Order: sequence, then structure tokens, then C-alpha cells
Amino acid sequence: MSDRRREPRFSTDQSAVLVLLSEGDLRLPIQVLEISGTGLRLLLNRLVHVDSAVRIDLNDCILLGEVCHCAPAPGGYLCGVQLEQALTNVSDLVRLNEHLMGEQVPERTRG
Repeated sequence: MSDRRREPRFSTDQSAVLVLLSEGDLRLPIQVLEISGTGLRLLLNRLVHVDSAVRIDLNDCILLGEVCHCAPAPGGYLCGVQLEQALTNVSDLVRLNEHLMGEQVPERTRG
């Protein structure tokens, strides 16, 4: 069987959080096993439905995607996520937002 992937995947073993957006933002601890430019392979402790919209909080990134498969495996469930959006350097954005929100907007003076 040949590998039909269009891009390389890189092995990793990073803890992260999967947020199920369709289930009231339910948060699940996960292990990210592989990552590529358009997807991730995860290990988690429960079944997640295919086509579920998810957010993955990984280090200083927020990744948005959709579950494309999830099946029982030793140690839990293996889940594939197709990435749709990635937001990196989130801490920089938080600091910028705090700075902008902390500044007072000067009132207009009448002429």
C-alpha cells in the first residue's frame, strides 16, 4: 500500500488540548503524535465524531480544523484532523490587545 499523502508528516509527542466546538467547547487532553502543514494525528481518551469542528490549543498556537477520522487504538482513540486555519504567536496578539484596550481614546475637542 503506497502513502498517498501530498506532504511529509513529522512525528512529535506534545501534550495539547482539543476543544470540541460543537459540544459546548468541551476540552479534552490530547497527545499530538504527528503534524503536517494540513493535518494532525492525535491520541485522545474518547471517541470524537467525524466532521466535528475542533480547536487545538498547542503551545503558542490555536489550530482550527475538522475531524476526518477517529478509531479505537491501544491507549485510547487515534484521531485525524484536517487543519483549516492556524493562528501562531497567540501571546503576542494577547499583549497587543491588552495594549490597545488599555489606551484611552482622546475625546474630540470642539472647535
